[in-house]
Amino acid sequence: MKNTILDALADNYFSSGVGHAGFVSGADLSVALGVTRAAISKTVGQLVAAGYPIESQKHYGYRLTHLPEQLSAPIIRYALIAAGSLQFADSVTCLVTVDSTNLAARRGAEQGAADFSLFVAEEQSAGRGRRGRNWRSASGEGLWFSLLLRPTLLPEKLATITLFAGYCVAEALREQTGLDIQLKWPNDLVVMPSGRKLGGILTETILEENLVSAVIIGIGINVKTTEFPADLQAIATSLAIEKVDSVSPRVLLLSGMLANLENRWPAFVTGQSDWLEAYRKICATLNRPVVIADALGREITGQAISIAPEGDLIVERTDGTNQAITAGEVSVRGLLGYV
Repeated sequence: MKNTILDALADNYFSSGVGHAGFVSGADLSVALGVTRAAISKTVGQLVAAGYPIESQKHYGYRLTHLPEQLSAPIIRYALIAAGSLQFADSVTCLVTVDSTNLAARRGAEQGAADFSLFVAEEQSAGRGRRGRNWRSASGEGLWFSLLLRPTLLPEKLATITLFAGYCVAEALREQTGLDIQLKWPNDLVVMPSGRKLGGILTETILEENLVSAVIIGIGINVKTTEFPADLQAIATSLAIEKVDSVSPRVLLLSGMLANLENRWPAFVTGQSDWLEAYRKICATLNRPVVIADALGREITGQAISIAPEGDLIVERTDGTNQAITAGEVSVRGLLGYV
């Protein structure tokens, strides 16, 4: 019942705005749900106690006075619709806590979840970064979400999907926050000029008989975090630390990022690469000294000079030769504590 009431309130909030037109009649809710007016009032009271900003007014009913800080499927759905993200709005799963949203998306894929399914959590108990590292994702402090997509592409056509997702997220956040958010190849969102990490992207591909069954894009953004563990204080940041006014409500940040990705997705699927040139322009790795540790533990040093169409990082080595880096641990001078 709570979600149904929130659904009606969110619909009115985004379609009618403030004023009496934004109220939902208690009588209409009771008829639609087949319960008494008292039951509606009791449930609304529970939502208010949980922190939802719901105003009740005699003869008018109920309305949201502003967007809540809590994430819920109905609020997310209508925020996505308002932002123009109609496909993600069709399938929203919002969880209070989960091991990781990528694992939730994988379970969803195994159970037949649709293309453009969205999995969001307030908290992850086993959030993951690159190379299996833990990702701090405390309740209410950030945006932790995963996208389940089912593109009809060969695996090699997805080589740049992490870069693409990072570009879409960075572009949306740059517009929403006014920060100089750039990308450390391949998947870190960093705030310049400090070079500290704001978020990251983790993509996973599910194959069946060498064909893509699904791709999962996991995204984590530090929004309200004000303190990090000692080992992260020099390299991590959040929108709150960067003194961004628009850190609340988080749902608007989420809907902005997803709308940008959804709008650009057809160009990615059809192989258009205009986005890659735009990625290069906000790639903080380029034109800087780098040290790359490859899978065998060998170190490659040089200057990052370009990103190839396939997504490889092109490094000019100290001996003057160029090398394409497909994967590896990249340290960039001036970013994330590397001086």
